[in-house]
Amino acid sequence: MTKAIIIHIDVSGPTSSGKSSVIASIADLLQRSEYTVAFADRSKRLNPDDTISLSDFHLRPRLDNTIFSLTETNTPIPKEVKE
Repeated sequence: MTKAIIIHIDVSGPTSSGKSSVIASIADLLQRSEYTVAFADRSKRLNPDDTISLSDFHLRPRLDNTIFSLTETNTPIPKEVKE
């Protein structure tokens, strides 16, 4: 049996910057690609936020002043997964 490898995606930013709609959009993209998505926050599982395209204007990241900084961090594969 293959052990699962978890990739963590963390979205951070100031209040009312559109973080929730960004997370919802990432989750939607992954689910449409048939990946399993887990939310640490139970309320997000039961009542997911709208994606960017479906969010009210004031809840979206603004195109004219929002920059997404993407970072990849490499962590070692746990020993039990390698076996």
